[in-house]
Amino acid sequence: MAQYEKRKKAVSTLKEIDTRPDNYIIVHYTCDNFKVSQIISSIAVRQLADGQTESFSLYKAAQEMNIENDAIPNNQEKIEKKMLSDYYKFVNKNLEKKWIHWGMNSDNYGFKAIEHRYRVLGGRPKYIADDKKINLASLFIDAYGKGYAKHPRMESLITKNKISSPNDFLPGYNNNPDTLDEVKALHQRQYKLIQMSCLRKVDIFENFINLAINKQLKTYTPWIKIYGLSIKGILASLNEQWWFKALTYIVVAVAGYFFNNYMDSIFK
Repeated sequence: MAQYEKRKKAVSTLKEIDTRPDNYIIVHYTCDNFKVSQIISSIAVRQLADGQTESFSLYKAAQEMNIENDAIPNNQEKIEKKMLSDYYKFVNKNLEKKWIHWGMNSDNYGFKAIEHRYRVLGGRPKYIADDKKINLASLFIDAYGKGYAKHPRMESLITKNKISSPNDFLPGYNNNPDTLDEVKALHQRQYKLIQMSCLRKVDIFENFINLAINKQLKTYTPWIKIYGLSIKGILASLNEQWWFKALTYIVVAVAGYFFNNYMDSIFK
């Protein structure tokens, strides 16, 4: 598919999100290094229509089970099972909604990984249909091209768009031993910090979406790669510029004026 066609489809999706925010949920989750273990530490969901946000986390589930923070590792599986049980109760009530996520599309990290983990713990997950899932990271590739952000793309877009990133934001995983990330926080038993980081990210994703809808999202992609070199792509890029729309309106109005005068002179 040509870049113009990909962008056209992505823009259409963004318009639908803008028109029907009540039909969309933003979701994100944190976990251990999936190369080492399958532990899920928190999940955050955000209703796009009103910003109502809910979290499901080891920290929150442990509190509800009257388990102290230091005792979480020894009770981790039953706490995690409760957390995922609560999450799937929410999923069951929202199976008809569309779920916006960031890269949650693999067996290692994504919806399928959460489902697998819950089955391992003895649960029966509710399955969100694939056509109800929207990968925001991939949507931006279609809209802006592969080079829309540097890796890691999430952090890159945050910096590029000057989105406030308070101390409660943690990268998912970082090779730098001196940088605290969500995996290190889990091993250090900083469960509350993980929950806050997960919540922060769904807030950031909503920022990304609103900027994209309003055509204000700043990316690293030159316009040629955003629209492609086809005639359709070039025209599409011009049609998104306010000055081109204004110029087109003026040209059409002036041409119409002279045409009408010409026709009047002929039939007088």
